[in-house]
Amino acid sequence: MSNFFNTNAASQPSSLIVSIIKRLEKKFPDISIKIDEPRDKLSGHWFVDLIKDKKHFVLEYKPKFGFGLSNIENSGFGEGPEEVFKDDKLVYYRICEILMAENDKD
Repeated sequence: MSNFFNTNAASQPSSLIVSIIKRLEKKFPDISIKIDEPRDKLSGHWFVDLIKDKKHFVLEYKPKFGFGLSNIENSGFGEGPEEVFKDDKLVYYRICEILMAENDKD
């Protein structure tokens, strides 16, 4: 993960995203993470691709609405997230739950 985020203020969206990513990288060292950050880091929408084994999903963050989680295989372009969370801890625990679940059978 690159260190181009400003994590000084806990209320900034970037600090929430960085916190989740750091915890995920610590717990799942083999996870692949790609961040699509907005131009306006305070009010823009963040998208984070999370890939581990055969699981690929997107964590979305909209400051006014909270976090969204979508499975790439089940989502169509322009559809909203499958799951919505207001709290960064809850979305982190849900991501962990998904990643620790048995891989889907081929």
